[in-house]
Amino acid sequence: MKTLAKTFTKNGFEFEQLDRRGGLAIYRKHKKNKCISYEVIRIQRHDAYELGGNQIEAGECYPSSESWGSKGFTFTGYKEALAKLAELESKQ
Repeated sequence: MKTLAKTFTKNGFEFEQLDRRGGLAIYRKHKKNKCISYEVIRIQRHDAYELGGNQIEAGECYPSSESWGSKGFTFTGYKEALAKLAELESKQ
């Protein structure tokens, strides 16, 4: 299974994984090294599938925008993000 990248770019933002605890993680979201926010996520998984004739292997992925608020959370401060990560971890 392909694991979620520790760094990636999406919609002009750079994402950097700062902490991972099992199926939970904190990513710093920024543009040109200016921190915008911290995102606490429940790492999602998908089965292998075919897309446009290409085989995509099973792997981990970021939560969808539609699932934000239940599988993803945004914070302006790192301390708040760590507190949410600890809260989610205690519920697992």
